[in-house]
Amino acid sequence: VDVMKYTYNSSDKRHGLKKREVALYILGSLSEDIIKYRNRKGATNASLMNIFSSIVLPDLKDAKTPNILKGRSMWWATQLSGLMADKDPHCFDVVSASVSMLGKENELSLRISACRTLMHFINKMDIDKLDNLSEYITSILENVNDLISLWNDDTIHIPVAAMKRISKMDEAAVASIAHESAPRL
Repeated sequence: VDVMKYTYNSSDKRHGLKKREVALYILGSLSEDIIKYRNRKGATNASLMNIFSSIVLPDLKDAKTPNILKGRSMWWATQLSGLMADKDPHCFDVVSASVSMLGKENELSLRISACRTLMHFINKMDIDKLDNLSEYITSILENVNDLISLWNDDTIHIPVAAMKRISKMDEAAVASIAHESAPRL
C-alpha cells in the first residue's frame, strides 16, 4: 500500500515534509497490527524494509533532514523494531544515527527520541562491526548520563532504562562513568 498517495497533496514545497511525517506516523501507529498480521500469516516484511531503506534510514543519516522528520523516523523505527532480526545491518545504521543525535548540540526532544531508539536497537546490533566496543559504549553512556542530568518526571525513565540496557554490554565502560551518574540516580 502506498501510504503517501492517501495523504494530502499540495503545491507548497513545505508540505512535502508534512506528507512524509504523516506517512511515517500512519505506519508507526499501525505497527502493532502490522506485526500481529505478519506473525499470524507468516508474511514477510519486505515492503516495510523497503520503506525503512528508502525513507527512514536516509532521513536518519542526512544531517540536513529537519529534526521533526528525524524524530518521526526514529519513532517509526522503534515502533517496528520487532520486525528486524538480530544483527540485521540496518540495526547498526539505526544505532549509529541514534548515537549521532545524543549529543548536546541537538534539541532535548531529539536526544530523548534517540535514546529511546538506541534502547530498542543496541542489543540487535552486530557488535563485531565495532573496532573498540568499550570506547563506543563509554561515549554513548556519557551522552545518556548527560540526559539523566536534564530529567523531568515524564522522561527520566528513558535514559535510566537505556543506561541499564547499555551497561550490560560493557561493564568496564560503566565503571568509567559510574562515579558521575550514581549520585544522580
